[in-house]
Amino acid sequence: MEPINLGNYSRKKYIISNGLSNLTAYFQDLTIKLASLSRNDFGSDGVAVQSICNGLRQQKNLHYFALDVIAPDGAALDISEYPCRIATVHQSLRSISLVNSRISHSAMQIICNALQSPSSYLTALNFRFSFLDTKNIFMLSKALEINRTLVKLDLSKNGLSPICGVYIMKAIRENIILTDLNLSANFLDDEFANEFARTLKYNDTLWRVDISDNPIGRQGAESLLKAIEEDNESLESLGDQLDKY
Repeated sequence: MEPINLGNYSRKKYIISNGLSNLTAYFQDLTIKLASLSRNDFGSDGVAVQSICNGLRQQKNLHYFALDVIAPDGAALDISEYPCRIATVHQSLRSISLVNSRISHSAMQIICNALQSPSSYLTALNFRFSFLDTKNIFMLSKALEINRTLVKLDLSKNGLSPICGVYIMKAIRENIILTDLNLSANFLDDEFANEFARTLKYNDTLWRVDISDNPIGRQGAESLLKAIEEDNESLESLGDQLDKY
């Protein structure tokens, strides 16, 4: 069937106006391969998110889904776990987008378990604008050391500190699959750039690493460019803004 796209619709607009009081039952009658539900007003509605995710968990041919999840301040229910659990039940799932979401540590652990599972075939993750904290990045980096399926990871605009960048780079030394990494618009500085340069001596699979809009100084830039010229043959792009130079 055609992809399901509920992007830019509110729960009231779509669910109530269509009489869908139970989205789980609604999804049972469909065969869904792609579900885009990002930029919705119901991303903070635990009932709607749970119902949607329960329905998607029953879709055995689901390849891609996107959903923004932001639990209200003080909420007792961790709704960010619901979309992450989908990754643990579908071997068909290839790509997850949780842009502009708030991911708890327990939810990230679910994603990491999927990345480390031999029965998972995730190839792309998008956490842009999700402001993952240091512990989340540390858990993710440990999973990347083991994972052998993920080829694309977007961590742009997350406010990542230099140590977060270091964790990712050290993980990539062990990873032989990831080719496209977006780290643009964070707070990565020379400490990160130096670690990136060291990583390039060991990794020959990275093709694109977007580091534009980061406060990397002259020393870090020189270290990185030296490593690209002398120690690495795979990296082709540092992001569109930097490639033109």
